[in-house]
Amino acid sequence: MGDFQGAVSLMLEKLQRLMAEETAESLDTDELFRLSNKCVNLCQRGSAMLDEKSRQALWFPVLETLMLPQRSEKPIHLSCKH
Repeated sequence: MGDFQGAVSLMLEKLQRLMAEETAESLDTDELFRLSNKCVNLCQRGSAMLDEKSRQALWFPVLETLMLPQRSEKPIHLSCKH
């Protein structure tokens, strides 16, 4: 079994850096969607092997990160191109 938490943490760091872009125009939405999907897919695969507490520890940071734009002073409105 791999280190799902470590892999997710690395992806979340990159996702947070992307979300920290100053304007929505400079935001790489393709990369954002790609990383978000990879992160969710990894969590889904890892969840089958983890107990409830470990699943929560894996999923909640992902949810927190994906919700960051909603809590910012200048929310990012992304249109789904996919």
